[in-house]
Amino acid sequence: MKTLSALFLCFILSLTYVSLSAQISSPNQREYGDVRDPKDFTDEEIQQFGEILQSVEIIQTEYKEKVNKYLNNMGIDMDSYQRIVSRLRGEGEDRPNDEEMERIRLINEQMQEMQAQVGRDVRKTVEDSGMPIREYQDKLKAYQSNDEFREKVEATRK
Repeated sequence: MKTLSALFLCFILSLTYVSLSAQISSPNQREYGDVRDPKDFTDEEIQQFGEILQSVEIIQTEYKEKVNKYLNNMGIDMDSYQRIVSRLRGEGEDRPNDEEMERIRLINEQMQEMQAQVGRDVRKTVEDSGMPIREYQDKLKAYQSNDEFREKVEATRK
């Protein structure tokens, strides 16, 4: 169960990054991969990122609870939803029936709206902290890909 929660958290962090990336577009946007070396982040920057990340995780936990509640209201649990989506992608012997397809369509529409709200909430949290969105994204990339940086961030959160 912890693995599923960790995977869900990574998924949400990725969605948040994608959502924030889509909201940011400027002519002088940095090229992909042009990110500061995590070793260059100061202790204060790491501490601030850890605090923001903790706030973002609260938003994401609330989102997860809303998704589960919504799925329950739709008469389906997360495992069943994922199985139907897998079948929809052709991973399985049969395709979803029309009723399942309509249910998934409705669920996906609502989940997209919820994800958009999460993106707005995360953006506001980051902006309210005083950290530029681009800097948050750089640190989020480092957090997701650099074990040493992730350990430093986690050490500030204990």
